[in-house]
Amino acid sequence: MIFQYNPAHYLIETSPKGELLFTMTGLFRLAPKIRYNLKDLGGAMSFRQFTQRLADARIPLTDLPPHPSPYPVLWLFGRGDQSVSFYGAKVFVGDIETIIDREPGLRPAIRSYQLRTYEDAQMIPRLQIRLEKSAPFKENLDPVRLKDIFFRGLVKWNQDFREVSKGFSPDQMDVQVFEAQTGPFAGQDSQIKNRYITAPVTAG
Repeated sequence: MIFQYNPAHYLIETSPKGELLFTMTGLFRLAPKIRYNLKDLGGAMSFRQFTQRLADARIPLTDLPPHPSPYPVLWLFGRGDQSVSFYGAKVFVGDIETIIDREPGLRPAIRSYQLRTYEDAQMIPRLQIRLEKSAPFKENLDPVRLKDIFFRGLVKWNQDFREVSKGFSPDQMDVQVFEAQTGPFAGQDSQIKNRYITAPVTAG
């Protein structure tokens, strides 16, 4: 995603890890922040640098929407802390988002989701996807069908997962479906970023 922002209100830097650091520079802030790290991956550049990049790529400025402002440009392409490791493959929150967006009918049905890894009673590693239904969505969501959708989606969109999937059973992945604001999604504040990763656990 690409945005423009008012530099009189925000100073945006990039950490050595590629994470965005936000300093709120406006005078009237209820909660001032200095180099606040939301774990978002991206960067920022001046509008002059942006137009030079376009020129280098032979993209005319006229290809953009009309009347662009001279404000600096911010781009965002992911989260720095949003992945779990499964058989050595990193499974990212963005992978789940892609599958939801590309599978017909899933986007209006799902409000949020979580990833976690754990070991079952036989010490077999498992990958679990928890889905929170949207409050207006009343139809049932079949976890078995969803497991197949997400497994095939991860094989398609995540190269590392595709390689390691040859070494374990699809049954080692499971999907749980929760009604809105229930189970692990109960009490989540809609004004705060959702918690997409839950801690790995070992079955007792």
